[in-house]
Order: sequence, then C-alpha cells, then structure tokens
Amino acid sequence: MIQRTGLPDATRAYLELWLRQLGLAGATRVRESGHLTRWRSRRSPLRRGSVLVAGEAAGLLEPWTREGISFALRSGAMAGEAAATAARAADAPSRDAALDGYLAAVERELVPQIRAGQVMLRALERSPALLHRVLAHTALGRRTFLALCRGSDRVGALVHHPLVRALGSVGR
Repeated sequence: MIQRTGLPDATRAYLELWLRQLGLAGATRVRESGHLTRWRSRRSPLRRGSVLVAGEAAGLLEPWTREGISFALRSGAMAGEAAATAARAADAPSRDAALDGYLAAVERELVPQIRAGQVMLRALERSPALLHRVLAHTALGRRTFLALCRGSDRVGALVHHPLVRALGSVGR
C-alpha cells in the first residue's frame, strides 16, 4: 500500500489562499477534518489463498480525492461473486480460477480509475493553481472532478485525454 504523510500545514495554507481567491475567506465552516488513507500499489496482494480483500482493506480508492466508498461497494460485490463461484466449483483448479477472476475484475474495472486519480494527484502536486483553474473554468475539468468524486467507471479513460496528460506532466 502507498501512504502519503502529506504536508498538512502547506495544505491548510493553500486552502486558505484558494478560499480568499474565491471570496470565501470569511465563510463559516461547519467542520474540518480528514485523514490520509492508503491506496493500493501494483504489488499489493488482493488474494492470499482463499482470502480476498476488498475496499479500503485492499487499498482500493482513488488517490486524488481519496474517494473509496464506491470502490468498497464495487470490489466487495466482485469479491462476493468470485467467492460464490469458487464455493460452487467442483475442484481446486476451478476454485482458484474463480478467485483469480476477482483479481482480473479489479484490474479491468478499478485500476484504470486508480491510475487516473494518480495522474490528477500528480497534476495537483506539480501545479495546484493551474489544476484548479482547469477544474473551475472548463467543462472537461468540472466533468472530470465530478466523475472522480462519483467513482465513475469512465474516469480511467481520462488519462488519455491530451489536457489531462499535459497536466500530469507539468513540472516533470
């Protein structure tokens, strides 16, 4: 799993600057909180023997917004389906194939979204002001942010969009 300790003081300072730029510096805040969650590295196991891990336990979340509820629901359903298929299997090779189907489903359906979130996180880290301008002032930016927050399965395709690719390479 990957854990970023982050820069909480720098993050708070950036938030204050952004709120001032939006004219919201004096706005009442109901609550501020948060904690860093871990996301899956390519080598983190999703299966050991007959045990499958899903959701946050598996590090399945989108790295930029740290959205994980949709990943937990989808990966849990995938793991349940694989486990049910394995339970009905007649022999050990069939059970293994069914459990490996979970790994393939995660790779196919969730990993592209994780990669898209990593691209967006790199863009934010390299040029936060530029990324915020793109998000706030372009239709693609707004759609991208909403899709990431919703856990949309279309997000993985965004890493191939020229604007997203350019943002991900800013400052390299």
